[in-house]
Amino acid sequence: MKDFIKLGFALLAVTFIAGFVLNTAYVKTKPKIEEIQRSQEASARKEVLPDAVEFTPIKMQQTEEESVLIDNTVENRYWIGLNEKGEEVGFVIKIFAYGYDPSPITAMVGLKKDGTVIGLKIIAQKETPGLGARIQEVVEEDGQPVVWFTRQFENLKAGEIEVIKGKVSEEVNGISAITAATITSKAVTDAVNKGYQIIVKEALNGEGE
Repeated sequence: MKDFIKLGFALLAVTFIAGFVLNTAYVKTKPKIEEIQRSQEASARKEVLPDAVEFTPIKMQQTEEESVLIDNTVENRYWIGLNEKGEEVGFVIKIFAYGYDPSPITAMVGLKKDGTVIGLKIIAQKETPGLGARIQEVVEEDGQPVVWFTRQFENLKAGEIEVIKGKVSEEVNGISAITAATITSKAVTDAVNKGYQIIVKEALNGEGE
């Protein structure tokens, strides 16, 4: 009986020490992780809105009814991109899409006032390898490496982008779904569309150009 009690205390002590070590490691590495995330996001903003040299963050004024949508689709802020003359060149919004994996797909999208997509950058995703994870698949185009899925969004009009199974004609404002990963393709597209709708409401007083 005494040995059993001793074993119990020993296991409790080991569990406590392990928890303490893990917590200490997390506390020490958290600032570094956050710094890396900020750097990645800053780089992504520049990539999706290359004409901007400065990004001004704007806090959104969502209502209580809209807070769930905004929390699940975008952050509670967006950025106005300014060029060297201080002129607005577009907006950047961080979006969250929910595909096959329960973890969100995180991305940055650069937009003009009229909803034209300038660029889309996937920052993080845990979709199924070979299927949904192909949203970050790199191919060679004109001798240059490009992410073919996000490249499709460029110059399309956000707010009404469609997801098409198969090849997309030039007349259609849509993207070609990843084979066997329509859920992921549609999730990203819906987030881009909703992101622009929020920009229209928050930054353009309900009127897109």
